[in-house]
Amino acid sequence: MGPVLLRQYHEKLTYVSCVTEEDRQNFLRLDPSLQIGVEGDTRFDQVIQRVGENRPVKTAVEKMAPCFVVGSSWPEDEAIILPALTHPVEQGLKVILAPHEPTPSHLRDLEEKLSGLSIKSHRYSMLEDHLNAPVVIVDQVGVLADLYRLGSVAFVGALSLVGPYHHNSREALALKNHGFAREIANSQDLNEILMGEMNKTPQEGHGRKQAILEFVASNRGVSHKVAQWILREAKI
Repeated sequence: MGPVLLRQYHEKLTYVSCVTEEDRQNFLRLDPSLQIGVEGDTRFDQVIQRVGENRPVKTAVEKMAPCFVVGSSWPEDEAIILPALTHPVEQGLKVILAPHEPTPSHLRDLEEKLSGLSIKSHRYSMLEDHLNAPVVIVDQVGVLADLYRLGSVAFVGALSLVGPYHHNSREALALKNHGFAREIANSQDLNEILMGEMNKTPQEGHGRKQAILEFVASNRGVSHKVAQWILREAKI
């Protein structure tokens, strides 16, 4: 929808709350008369709340360490990720693989490709308390956010990995700027990172997780600011 069509909606707005100054400038270019503020990103509050809930996951995956969490992957991602798993898995790496679309055909395709790499896998919904496969394929929705906390490394917790086409993602860029994310372009890049992570001491891993939590905590409170503004304007 173009700026001219959007302007009629802007005229009905009392206030616009933006995540960044860049967003504010973009809105002002559309309509200089708008009242605009920069409060930050409410999603940090959502993350903090989710971490605090610490909802239970299956016992078998709780025991997976060191663990690489692949979240919401597409076939194009998996074409790079799966070949990079062979050596790290042989060295003891555990993997939680959550495809973006866990359809029956996609799940079967993942199992076949892992089998072709001589990597055993097991579906999350069928896990018992014991685990005899290094890769767990998440075949249900609604659990991925809780599984991220188990990871030492995450594709998209821990050190985050992103593909080369991430420059429209504000979160990915912020994580890279703080040293909490690394870009990978191919299977070799991923293999090197995973092997390097397996050689880190528990103290190093704990230190980085603590630094990430502090980064997230520094961005908290935006939801409260926005809610207070709504209450004040509505005179509730």
